[in-house]
Amino acid sequence: MQAYHTAQQALTNQVHTLQQEAQKELAELEASLPKKAVEIGIPDAEMETVVADLQEVLHPARDRIERTSSSITEARAMKTAIMSSRLDLSKKVQEIRARYQTEGQVQSQEVYMSWHNLLGQQRISSPDDLKQIIETLQRHVYTELEQQHIVIIE
Repeated sequence: MQAYHTAQQALTNQVHTLQQEAQKELAELEASLPKKAVEIGIPDAEMETVVADLQEVLHPARDRIERTSSSITEARAMKTAIMSSRLDLSKKVQEIRARYQTEGQVQSQEVYMSWHNLLGQQRISSPDDLKQIIETLQRHVYTELEQQHIVIIE
């Protein structure tokens, strides 16, 4: 009976940790929106509207996180929602940038990455190993996408 309660507590702690991580990541994303708008070169008069458009992209993740979850599946879904919102946000930033980009500005630059240089040799023996590798890859790609680079992975 003691082992059951210990395992149950470990799961509860993991759910709580995942919820906190998701809330922190969402807060960081929301805090970065005005900076992203400035980097795009949005005129001051339209800044509020553009930031609101960007915040709308985070709405599904915010809804998912605000729901109280008691299962590990729901907590992991929060993290997935954050990752999805990051990608959607990058797309939205590119879309807005294209609207405000003048013809004389430089177009996106291609960046070549190799699987081996990004991740090295990896052994995947569990879903957590796979998740960690995917998150590492996403971080590298997001960094380039935010700089308006086109990423080509070989």
